[in-house]
Amino acid sequence: MKMTQEEVLQALSSARRATPEAMGDMVHIWYKSFGKSNEKSKAEAERASSLGLPPDHYTGRLVKTWLDSKGDLLISMHVELERPDGYRTFNVVKGDVLQVVVLGKAPVASA
Repeated sequence: MKMTQEEVLQALSSARRATPEAMGDMVHIWYKSFGKSNEKSKAEAERASSLGLPPDHYTGRLVKTWLDSKGDLLISMHVELERPDGYRTFNVVKGDVLQVVVLGKAPVASA
C-alpha cells in the first residue's frame, strides 16, 4: 500500500541526513514511478536487472528531504548500485513509496 508523505517522514525520522562532514544513514526505499521512461531511467532499469536487483528498489545514503514549491515531499539519496552517477531523487506524490527502511547509521567522524 502506498505510504503518505507523513508516513514516509515518520519512517525517516530517525535517519540522519548528509552534512558536509558526514554521509547520511543507509536507507532502503521501494518506489514505483509512473512518469514517462527516459534514456536514463531505462539504463537504470537495465543496470538493476544485470545486477539481479528489482528495478523499483533502491538502497543508499540519505542526502536530504524537502518540500518543493507545490508541497510535494522529495527524497534525495546517493544510490551507488542502481545509478552510475550516484544520485536519485524521489517525489513521494508523483510516485508510490511502498516501503522505507532505515538500515544503519553512517559512521560519525570523531573530532
